[in-house]
Amino acid sequence: MCRRVNFPILFVLVPVLCLALSTACRAELPRPVGFWRFEGNTADSGSGGNNGVLKDSTGGSRTAPTALVTDPQRGKCLKLDGDGYLDIPSGVAELGDSDFTIAVWIKTANNGASILSKSNGNGEWEEKEKELYVADSDISEGDNDGTVEYVGHSCEWVRGSVRVDDGQWHHIALTWDADEEDGCVYVDGALGTEVVGFSGGADNDGDTVRVGFSESVHSSGNFVGRIDDVAIFGAALTAEQVVELRKLTGGDKIKVTKPAPQKDKPITLDTDPHLAGWWKFDEVSGKTAADSSKHGRKGTLKGGSSFDKGSVAGRIGKALKLDGADNIIEIAGYKGITGTRPRTVTAWLKTTSSRGEVISWGAEDFGKMWRYCFIRGRLGVTPNGGYYYINDAIHDDQWHHVAVVVVEAELPNLHDDVRLYKDGRLAEIHDIGLLDLWPIETGAELDVTIGRRFKGLIDDVRIYDRPLSEDEVKAIFLLKSNRPLTKSSR
Repeated sequence: MCRRVNFPILFVLVPVLCLALSTACRAELPRPVGFWRFEGNTADSGSGGNNGVLKDSTGGSRTAPTALVTDPQRGKCLKLDGDGYLDIPSGVAELGDSDFTIAVWIKTANNGASILSKSNGNGEWEEKEKELYVADSDISEGDNDGTVEYVGHSCEWVRGSVRVDDGQWHHIALTWDADEEDGCVYVDGALGTEVVGFSGGADNDGDTVRVGFSESVHSSGNFVGRIDDVAIFGAALTAEQVVELRKLTGGDKIKVTKPAPQKDKPITLDTDPHLAGWWKFDEVSGKTAADSSKHGRKGTLKGGSSFDKGSVAGRIGKALKLDGADNIIEIAGYKGITGTRPRTVTAWLKTTSSRGEVISWGAEDFGKMWRYCFIRGRLGVTPNGGYYYINDAIHDDQWHHVAVVVVEAELPNLHDDVRLYKDGRLAEIHDIGLLDLWPIETGAELDVTIGRRFKGLIDDVRIYDRPLSEDEVKAIFLLKSNRPLTKSSR
């Protein structure tokens, strides 16, 4: 690395540098719980004392000289060839259920490779395991080649928007604020977050950290390239702290050739980064329903259904015909929009039946579900407690566009914070008294399911992790979702 890094408690080690740093700078950065500098060894300079061990893909030990090299820009660093990795026999910090930051310098021309993972190391992608990696759209499900992503099994993603697979050094920082359920990706000190769908989730007991080791189905293998100054903090660093950390770890000596700026493409409802899932059902064969959002959350037809049998003319292109018995579409691994977070669901329906679900997810506990379904013959929502539904019937064998929106609120409830739409307009609500005051606190146990017990045609199902406005819902109804969004509509 280029410069010795000192956090407040370490100042006595290098007094010259400490005097050069301002008091403000010293106060800004907490001491990392893990910090691997690769200055000729794999020792931990953080507060945890978790020294790493170099290993190959079989788990056998490697000697440090084969992997620790001198880089003309960074000095000593770790060089990985896709076979070796750094094994840290400790969990180091909670990387899901509490605030944390992972920061690292990387240099690679490859995508699809793991930067850091926390798992049991058995090579299987299992519940609550986590990974930071350089994305490959053929593997990690989305148009995201070369960007940085953080994923947890059953916890979803924090996705970056800046490519780092250009063979140059880049400083990467991933921060997570557990209380706010907000994650950020920083590249070279600048915010570069595409979308946040990560939902936290406590680490498994016994899971440990590995640098450059691939554990998930979202990365293609171990890291190929160079890594330096891996730091883990038990806090979500601010943007200013990320910039300061980059400087302290030698960022002022790294020159990055940036590509010529490109004209931004206009954002539409079809390309909105808050579009969490979009199933058009335009397939004509097989059992897989593609996700047209950036997330690649493919659906699987269950219960004997297939597009060979169920593909019919739809409201937009093709639609899927369901039998109302055991036909469903399961979005494996996706838990939907959970907790009290705002959301929008839209769909086109054509049916003569007044029963079944459009979509559901959550937990089977009382009040912890999210069901958009028929209630007493009318379409509405229920958390497995109270309920809220429209007056008008829609089971008239005609196409209807339907939508439900949960607006931003500290603790949303059905009556005050839910909007139901029919054919692009706010629907009249059936007055059911106190049962419509039920709070919305959706669990995160069940995968998203579309069409349970629904008999009829379903088309163009969308989930957004933000509340759409009335104009935006109307735009989808009018088939104008590909028009650029205005600032006011967002």
